[in-house]
Amino acid sequence: MQTLDGLGLCRLIRARPARQYSYLILITSHGAMENYQAGIKAGADDFLQKPFDESYLAARLIVAERIVGMQNHTRQLESLMSVCSYCKSIRNDSNQWVSMENYASTQFGVRSSHGICPCCFNDRVKPEMERLGINVDALAAP
Repeated sequence: MQTLDGLGLCRLIRARPARQYSYLILITSHGAMENYQAGIKAGADDFLQKPFDESYLAARLIVAERIVGMQNHTRQLESLMSVCSYCKSIRNDSNQWVSMENYASTQFGVRSSHGICPCCFNDRVKPEMERLGINVDALAAP
């Protein structure tokens, strides 16, 4: 490369936020240990010296595919939220159960308001009010 070498490209790729991991293999004619370390420090995942054997590169690509697959799987697992089936509390990064409102406020900086969805109104609130002798339909009439 004329204006950007492999180390610079590695640094640029690692500096940008990425949704998916990029597995970087440096192929170089400089095989000294200091070059290897510089490549790894710049963000390369693997390092091959020219001339390289195609079967060795193929093997390294199999390893790369395995590692990227595991990283993607881990990212998917990390994106899951543990939500209590009963009270809807959420387990945070400190393994503590907190209210959904607290979690949303802490994680996303949002505030919440409260209401009752139509399903919960019909399945829970209305029967409870009727049990107490309150005619809900009469309240809704104009």
